[in-house]
Amino acid sequence: MAHWRRPDAEHPAAADGERLHPGLIAQPVNTITSAAYLLAACRLWPEAGGSVRGRALCLAMAANGVGSMGFHGPGDELSHRIHDVSLWSTIGVMTTDIGVMAVRRPRQLTGLVGPLAVLAAGAVVNAMTRTGGRWCRPDSALQGHGIWHLASAAGLAAAGRRLHPGPGAAGARRRSARQPRRRRNPMAARLSR
Repeated sequence: MAHWRRPDAEHPAAADGERLHPGLIAQPVNTITSAAYLLAACRLWPEAGGSVRGRALCLAMAANGVGSMGFHGPGDELSHRIHDVSLWSTIGVMTTDIGVMAVRRPRQLTGLVGPLAVLAAGAVVNAMTRTGGRWCRPDSALQGHGIWHLASAAGLAAAGRRLHPGPGAAGARRRSARQPRRRRNPMAARLSR
């Protein structure tokens, strides 16, 4: 298995702040936090409401998780490519979705302020903790790039829920605007027969 691990001088994640360790997983914290993309995609999938773009966002996020785990792990060429392609796919899908929302539902754009602020905060932490950066602590269990993984996965999932509310969400909004639906008492139904 040692042949899967790139040497430190060639490892693609060397600039991501965490010290490279020997073995198959070069950056343990960054590798573990990459799983946040998979978890966020799994959480968003049922809420995407069957929307093609919503499902595309989930698939891009999941692929980003897999690619990022490989990128921070062995750093092999395949993982590097999956990481880069899925990252740009996620950005492309999200940008398209925001553009569609701006045209079709412009008043709802304000719902993206929070998720985009989380993404921006994560990006700032990531930039400040790059290798050689002011906040870089290569041996810390708290890695800035890992915080970026967690913040961006949370921000993407929250934005995805706003961009692709499932059919249940729209129905719930319509019901709450009307009279609340009455629950039927199952015992009363049996007695009335």
